[in-house]
This record gives sequence, C-alpha cells and structure tokens, in this order.
Amino acid sequence: MKLTTEEMRSRGYDSDTIANEERLQAHYRAGLALIPSIAEAFTGVTLGDDVGLSEGRALDDYADAATRSACRAEDEKEDWSRLTSDQLCHFSSSLSFFDQAGMRFHLPAFLIADLRGEFGFGMAFCLTYAGRPCDHKFGLLSTAQRAVVRQFLLHIADSPEYRDQRPDILRALRDYWI
Repeated sequence: MKLTTEEMRSRGYDSDTIANEERLQAHYRAGLALIPSIAEAFTGVTLGDDVGLSEGRALDDYADAATRSACRAEDEKEDWSRLTSDQLCHFSSSLSFFDQAGMRFHLPAFLIADLRGEFGFGMAFCLTYAGRPCDHKFGLLSTAQRAVVRQFLLHIADSPEYRDQRPDILRALRDYWI
C-alpha cells in the first residue's frame, strides 16, 4: 500500500522524499488530465475489418488464416473504450502487428491505460521506434489525434518511468509528431 504524503510526513520521511512523491503525484494528475482530450479526439473511431487485439496476437504467433479469422471474430470492433487494461496487457504484442486502422482504433485505449498506470509495458517504443517510418502505423490519424499523441509524448518525456527513452521521445517529437 502506497503512503500518502501526509502519512509520509507523520512517519518522519525526509523532505526530499516527500517532495519527490509530490512531484510524482502532480505528474500523474497532469497525465490523467489528458484523458478527456484523447477520448474526444478518438470518439467514433471503429475497427471495421482491420486487425484487432486477438488477431494481432495471432499474427505474432504466425497463426494460419482460419485461426486469425476466429480471433478477428472475437475482437472488439465498435468501441475502443470497452477494452480493459487487462486485455491490453494480455495482448500487448499486438501493438507491433496492427495495420493503420487497427492502430487508430486501439491507440486511445493504450494511451489512457498507460496514463492511469495500468499498462506496464509502456508506449514510448510504439510511438517512437526509429527503425521504421511512423506513417506505416499512424498514417490514418487526424490532426486532432496526432495532437493528443504529441501531448502524451510531451507528458511522458518528463516521466521517471520513461527516463531511458527520453532521447527517442524527443527525437520523435522533433521529427514526426509535429
């Protein structure tokens, strides 16, 4: 169980530790404040017949067409907000196998789960991978959707959890998410 800063003070924690915890909490709250913008930017986005969570895993597993079709039949296609953090974590490898429409559909759920601290795999690699042009995954994003991804990246660039990925995040912000 995590202690509040008040409990930390009452237990005699040093002021630097408390100040650091307060900074972390403020950063977390700032991330949560991005969620309504993300939800609004992706309102009404559906998946259609494109690659979903389960089918993405099947692609990762080199499944045959029949298996992929069965997986696709089980995937959420209408409302990305129905996807649970547990599903996103279970099918995290699907991020690497989405087509453009699949990425557009699932991206807000992954971003929101990450901001809530419910997606333990992180989103920096997916959004900044330097080895391939980003357009192969993000080409269908609207200007508003690109803007919220940029806000997300600016937010995580200052996050201790993403400290090691900060150079890649800043490069992606400069080179692609403009």
